[in-house]
Amino acid sequence: MRRHAAQTGLTYPRLRESRSHSGWVQRSSAPPRPDGLDADAVLASHPLSHDVDPRSIDAWLATLWLYFTTSMELPVPAHSPHLRDHQLWYADASGYWLHQRLGLG
Repeated sequence: MRRHAAQTGLTYPRLRESRSHSGWVQRSSAPPRPDGLDADAVLASHPLSHDVDPRSIDAWLATLWLYFTTSMELPVPAHSPHLRDHQLWYADASGYWLHQRLGLG
Protein backbone atom coordinates (compact mmCIF):
# COMPACT_ATOMS: atom_id res chain seq x y z
CA MET A 1 0.00 0.00 0.00
CA ARG A 2 1.29 3.50 -0.80
CA ARG A 3 0.43 6.79 0.86
CA HIS A 4 0.10 9.88 -1.27
CA ALA A 5 1.65 13.13 -0.16
CA ALA A 6 -1.18 15.39 -1.23
CA GLN A 7 0.73 18.63 -0.98
CA THR A 8 3.83 17.49 -2.86
CA GLY A 9 2.57 14.75 -5.18
CA LEU A 10 5.28 12.41 -3.84
CA THR A 11 4.56 8.92 -2.57
CA TYR A 12 6.41 6.68 -0.19
CA PRO A 13 5.86 3.12 1.00
CA ARG A 14 3.90 2.70 4.21
CA LEU A 15 6.21 1.40 6.92
CA ARG A 16 5.83 -2.22 7.96
CA GLU A 17 5.06 -2.98 11.56
CA SER A 18 8.08 -4.50 13.22
CA ARG A 19 8.63 -6.28 16.51
CA SER A 20 12.40 -5.82 16.43
CA HIS A 21 14.28 -3.53 18.83
CA SER A 22 15.01 -1.21 15.91
CA GLY A 23 11.38 -0.84 14.91
CA TRP A 24 11.44 2.76 16.12
CA VAL A 25 14.09 3.45 13.46
CA GLN A 26 11.61 2.46 10.76
CA ARG A 27 8.92 4.61 12.37
CA SER A 28 11.22 7.64 12.65
CA SER A 29 12.22 7.39 9.00
CA ALA A 30 8.78 8.59 7.89
CA PRO A 31 8.63 12.16 6.59
CA PRO A 32 7.53 14.55 9.37
CA ARG A 33 4.88 16.92 7.98
CA PRO A 34 5.21 17.56 4.24
CA ASP A 35 2.17 15.37 3.68
CA GLY A 36 0.35 16.33 6.86
CA LEU A 37 1.69 13.47 8.99
CA ASP A 38 2.60 14.48 12.54
CA ALA A 39 5.47 12.03 12.96
CA ASP A 40 6.17 13.10 16.55
CA ALA A 41 2.62 12.13 17.50
CA VAL A 42 3.03 8.77 15.72
CA LEU A 43 6.30 8.09 17.54
CA ALA A 44 4.79 9.10 20.89
CA SER A 45 1.79 6.81 20.48
CA HIS A 46 3.40 3.74 18.91
CA PRO A 47 4.46 0.83 21.19
CA LEU A 48 7.83 0.48 19.43
CA SER A 49 8.83 4.11 19.89
CA HIS A 50 6.86 5.70 22.74
CA ASP A 51 9.63 5.12 25.30
CA VAL A 52 12.68 5.76 23.08
CA ASP A 53 15.01 8.45 24.40
CA PRO A 54 14.29 11.63 22.37
CA ARG A 55 18.04 12.17 21.95
CA SER A 56 18.23 8.84 20.10
CA ILE A 57 15.55 9.99 17.67
CA ASP A 58 17.35 13.32 17.22
CA ALA A 59 20.62 11.48 16.52
CA TRP A 60 18.87 9.24 13.97
CA LEU A 61 17.34 12.27 12.23
CA ALA A 62 20.75 13.96 12.12
CA THR A 63 22.20 10.78 10.58
CA LEU A 64 19.44 10.69 7.96
CA TRP A 65 19.94 14.37 7.16
CA LEU A 66 23.69 13.93 6.79
CA TYR A 67 23.28 10.87 4.55
CA PHE A 68 20.76 12.52 2.24
CA THR A 69 22.63 15.84 2.16
CA THR A 70 25.93 14.26 1.17
CA SER A 71 24.36 11.71 -1.21
CA MET A 72 22.39 14.31 -3.17
CA GLU A 73 25.67 15.98 -4.17
CA LEU A 74 26.90 12.89 -6.04
CA PRO A 75 26.51 12.59 -9.82
CA VAL A 76 23.08 11.45 -11.00
CA PRO A 77 23.17 7.74 -11.87
CA ALA A 78 21.88 6.93 -15.36
CA HIS A 79 19.73 4.06 -14.07
CA SER A 80 17.93 6.29 -11.51
CA PRO A 81 17.53 9.84 -12.82
CA HIS A 82 15.18 10.92 -9.99
CA LEU A 83 17.28 9.58 -7.11
CA ARG A 84 18.85 12.97 -6.30
CA ASP A 85 15.41 14.64 -6.28
CA HIS A 86 14.27 12.00 -3.78
CA GLN A 87 17.36 12.58 -1.63
CA LEU A 88 16.87 16.36 -1.72
CA TRP A 89 13.26 15.99 -0.57
CA TYR A 90 14.22 13.68 2.29
CA ALA A 91 17.17 15.91 3.27
CA ASP A 92 14.77 18.85 3.50
CA ALA A 93 12.16 16.83 5.41
CA SER A 94 14.60 15.32 7.92
CA GLY A 95 16.38 18.67 8.40
CA TYR A 96 13.07 20.46 8.97
CA TRP A 97 11.92 17.84 11.46
CA LEU A 98 15.23 17.91 13.34
CA HIS A 99 15.15 21.72 13.52
CA GLN A 100 11.58 21.58 14.88
CA ARG A 101 12.51 18.97 17.48
CA LEU A 102 15.54 21.00 18.63
CA GLY A 103 13.57 24.24 18.71
CA LEU A 104 15.70 25.82 15.99
CA GLY A 105 13.08 26.33 13.32
